[in-house]
Amino acid sequence: MKTVDLKLEVVVIPVADVDRAKRFYAEQLGWRLDADFAAGDEFRVVQLTPPGSPCSIHFGKGLTSAAPGLPGRVTGDETAYGSSTDLANAMRRAETAHGEHEKRTGQRDADWPSWYAAYMIAEQKGKPLPT
Repeated sequence: MKTVDLKLEVVVIPVADVDRAKRFYAEQLGWRLDADFAAGDEFRVVQLTPPGSPCSIHFGKGLTSAAPGLPGRVTGDETAYGSSTDLANAMRRAETAHGEHEKRTGQRDADWPSWYAAYMIAEQKGKPLPT
């Protein structure tokens, strides 16, 4: 039986914000921008390729009916940090505030990851911090 070499050339990724996705892959990850073109207001395709990869990604508007987002992603109250240092510093501030929270309540908070997440999102959005 003969076989045919199969190669993955492109993966379509549904995204909610085309420009934000483009900045992430091109600027933050350093992927090569191969194409960015639109045909009217309802269709746009962006193609990027990771360094050294024979496979590219496509995303845009009007490419797929799949819902954007990934499992585990925070939706509706998105928070982003400019660098790992910014994220680490936010986690340190949350740790300090959480320590004060546990002192006030007089007990260990077993659900500390949820508290940290709420604190970090509120802090970045300029909303009242959890106590």
